[in-house]
Amino acid sequence: MQNSKPFNKTAFLFIAPAFLFFTLFIIVPTLSSVYYSFTSWDGISPTIKFIGFANYIEIFTSTRFRNALQNTAILTAVISIAENVLALGLALLVDNVFRAKNFFRAVFYLPVILSGIVSGFIWKIMYSYNFGPINKVLDMLGLEALKQDWLGNSAITLWRSHWF
Repeated sequence: MQNSKPFNKTAFLFIAPAFLFFTLFIIVPTLSSVYYSFTSWDGISPTIKFIGFANYIEIFTSTRFRNALQNTAILTAVISIAENVLALGLALLVDNVFRAKNFFRAVFYLPVILSGIVSGFIWKIMYSYNFGPINKVLDMLGLEALKQDWLGNSAITLWRSHWF
């Protein structure tokens, strides 16, 4: 006996935008790339000539492709091993340091934190009432009524207080 669930329209409506986005920006370009790989086309001219597997035969018999593939594999292996060995060495070095251990940990962790801080500052500037690009764009579009103090309005910034 098979347990089949009825079609859920609400679930479909929630999934549809993501599926549409995925289809338009992942599936369609991938399929078109596969199609164009079987053609002789410069990307500009209106004539597209189907040549079958000729492009693949040319690539896999090319010494330049083989050389590029070999160089990529070597570079990937060397960089992966070097990065991990260096990271492990630095971690062991910092772990064995008795003086200023916390300082060195902070210095090595700083790049991880710094990106979030910079992102926060950028968004603070974006939402600025006086010179933020969001309000400037609203001005340029003639939507002055929608301008507001994005970070100073508790009805916008503190959504949580309305829900809990």
